[in-house]
Amino acid sequence: MRLELRTLGRTEARLDGEALPGLCHTKIGLLLVYLAVERPRRVPRLELAGRFWPDQAADAGRANLRQALFQLRRQLGGAAADLLQADARQVRLRPEAGVWVDGLRLEACVRPSAARQRLDPAQLLTELNAYQGHFLVDLGVSPEATGLEDWLTQNRQRFWRAALTLLEQCLEERPSPEDNERILRELQRFLDLEPFDEVLHRLMMRGLAAGRQPTRALDHFLAFEALLRRELDTRPGPTLRRLYSELRERLAPAAQASVEDVRLRPERRRVALVVCDLRPPPRTAGQTDVETLTAAVQQGVTRVESALFEHRGHIVRLPWACLLGYFGYPSGREEATLDALRAAWEALQSGPAGVRPRIAVDSDVIITGSEPEVPDPAGLLTARALSLAERTAPGTVAVSPGIRDRFQGRFRFAGGGTSAPRLVNNPGHADRVEARLARAAVPLIGRAEPLARLRRAWRQAADGRCTSLVIRSEAGLGKSRLARGLAEEVREEAALVLMLPCRQRLKRQLLMPLRQALAGWIGPRPDQRRARARRRLLQARLRPHLDHGAAARRLAAWLTDTGDRGLIRQGSDRDRVLDSLVQVLAGETRRGPVLIVCDDAHWIDSGTAELFRRIQRRLARHPVLLILTGRMSFRAEWLHTAPGELRLSGLSGPDSQRLIRALDGDGVLPEATRRAISARGEGVPLFLEELTLHALQRHRGGEPGAALPPGLSDLLVARLESLGPCRELAHAAAVIGREFDSRLLARLTGSNLDQVQTQVKRLMAQGFVERDGSRLRFRHALFHQAAYEALLATERRALHGRLAQLLEEDAALGLDAPDHEVLAEHLREAGRPEEAVEHWLMAGEHALALGMLPEAEQHCADALALLGRLTEAGGPPGRQRSDGQARKKGGPAEPTRPTQR
Repeated sequence: MRLELRTLGRTEARLDGEALPGLCHTKIGLLLVYLAVERPRRVPRLELAGRFWPDQAADAGRANLRQALFQLRRQLGGAAADLLQADARQVRLRPEAGVWVDGLRLEACVRPSAARQRLDPAQLLTELNAYQGHFLVDLGVSPEATGLEDWLTQNRQRFWRAALTLLEQCLEERPSPEDNERILRELQRFLDLEPFDEVLHRLMMRGLAAGRQPTRALDHFLAFEALLRRELDTRPGPTLRRLYSELRERLAPAAQASVEDVRLRPERRRVALVVCDLRPPPRTAGQTDVETLTAAVQQGVTRVESALFEHRGHIVRLPWACLLGYFGYPSGREEATLDALRAAWEALQSGPAGVRPRIAVDSDVIITGSEPEVPDPAGLLTARALSLAERTAPGTVAVSPGIRDRFQGRFRFAGGGTSAPRLVNNPGHADRVEARLARAAVPLIGRAEPLARLRRAWRQAADGRCTSLVIRSEAGLGKSRLARGLAEEVREEAALVLMLPCRQRLKRQLLMPLRQALAGWIGPRPDQRRARARRRLLQARLRPHLDHGAAARRLAAWLTDTGDRGLIRQGSDRDRVLDSLVQVLAGETRRGPVLIVCDDAHWIDSGTAELFRRIQRRLARHPVLLILTGRMSFRAEWLHTAPGELRLSGLSGPDSQRLIRALDGDGVLPEATRRAISARGEGVPLFLEELTLHALQRHRGGEPGAALPPGLSDLLVARLESLGPCRELAHAAAVIGREFDSRLLARLTGSNLDQVQTQVKRLMAQGFVERDGSRLRFRHALFHQAAYEALLATERRALHGRLAQLLEEDAALGLDAPDHEVLAEHLREAGRPEEAVEHWLMAGEHALALGMLPEAEQHCADALALLGRLTEAGGPPGRQRSDGQARKKGGPAEPTRPTQR
């Protein structure tokens, strides 16, 4: 007699080759698997009743168990006596019975007995073929059966580890080329099951390298890195990165260079740096033993490294107990500095007893390195952050003044003045709009008409009709601020106001916008009295809509703890949670109208989208206003009924000036500076705010800023990174100017015109470039500036020189009239000042011939200014002739640098 149980991927039971369909996808089948996996252990009846029927009293649970065992004996028929052994207290499958379980067979191959030799790769692969999916993956259990769910999860991990161990053994056995190919195919099959498992990717890279395919191994790493960045906004762990570095070192220098060029290149970018120094203070007599202290420090290093990695930091270890975490490298992200602060706070909290790290956070523009272990080759930012950490007291996070000014409102800081500001609290899931409002009183200007539209929608909802509205605009035009303006107005009238922020890195996590909002409502310390009271209130609201109090308690805990990912695994559980939330919301509407604002809904997860759809369908006659904000490409097609639509455009010139004056309440900025900010901001409220606050910071003697404010720099660099391969084309286009032509761009980059036009279409689709008549144009002046400033000076000079050569060739062939002013600017930026002076003089002569005296004077003034810099730098004496010519034509006008074209 032989009982076979297949549990990996598909559930199947066979007795002497005959299928037992009554034991598939049923509770008694699961009971049989439980006993088989636990064999030869005698399982107490109390344990089985508690795990399989946790919602019932002890006597009822034991009665259900007796009934289940009766049904199991009926299914097994005459073999039951040989298989099952039960008494009044315990149940088990007989140890001597012929029971085969695929998962246990895998474990037996991992731990071969003394009588059985290790299997060769071909035999191991045959055994691995049994793993067609995770343990009992097609079986669902009720939400209240937490003990049974934990057992399933534990065994899924157990058998998955066994499969990974067997795959590793295959590689350790030095397989033949044929077997190695089979191993690679098997690894790919497992990757289809778990595409984000780093152990599998490490084994795949080892298998490719063992098969003499190191380049494919490196390509596999790069593809996995891109997948993580795209789907989870993170990067591979230290072990995988080390393997990548080792494989790169084995390659020939040429091949190594070709791989490296794809990923890393010197580039200007703003980077945030976290320094975590865990070195203990000098020991005195009678203090902790050095061995104990060393072990504690090593444990601290591991925990801090984990915190930095979890927040997407690029980690570099120094020879002593010090870690550097670079954020915004190797790829830029809008929230890089924010993640750096979160990582620093978590690193401080995670240190073991007796280890008090000194942590510093700083940010600056650097020239990135082409080696992963040297992100900051010049070392200016790194040295400054290390110095800040040296001056920091143990158990403290010090930050630069500029970071404090940027993130006041999202975090709490103390100190300043003669000492560095300190991070003293992370308030949790702070909304970015709330943080901006806390940082500066940002008024709602130029939005009277859109706000009136929102008020009308609110009145319609308050009359008892569920209303939905989508606010669409490009990034930075104030969608979130407008929605929050309505929320501020109706907060006293509304029974409930929910602000749900969607974020790109969380778009695959179920109901995370709602969970973040509830976690913020609970507060950063869930053990506080107020937090416990609020969680009990949430439980009370959920309890009438769930089967029992334990389910309400667990759901409330999951909804308010964003780190808990263990509640919902099956579709039925998800439906029950969504239905409960809709019913709770219906109860809230009895107290008054409800406002729900879903911010950045273009990153909404499927669960939150389904929740809104059910709200529309089931609460159609309830006072609910649902507002979603999204980019122009966002379409809420998943809603039950089509929402209204409100589109925002940029602010007018007068409104831009009003916003700048409101932010500069003390009137410290000169009028010329305000006009310049208004011109650069081009009506985008976010840009106007950042430029104004940055100008105020510099005026008051704060941290010196770069050409772009740090907040805008992070945002625009992240937008550039999202362009992928088109980023290089955007850099070249920026050298031509804010307006450019695709044909000239193709000649400048040496690319095929069709290829350039394809990439330009992607730039347009991303909202970076727009068509302006027959030419192309950067959508915003700051987009152009960001693309231009990201180039290294050497790259800029080379491109400007190449562009000047192309323009001169066109003029010589009569294809285009020479524009001497444009040529002069490109020649100046290319480092060819003598030629630039000649063209400015020709531009002056041309303007003079047309009777344009002010323009002629300006061109000659530019030539004089450049000649003056040449003379100061020890330029050639032959320039006196041009100097005299320029003065004769233009007079002694004060030189000014024209706006870059």
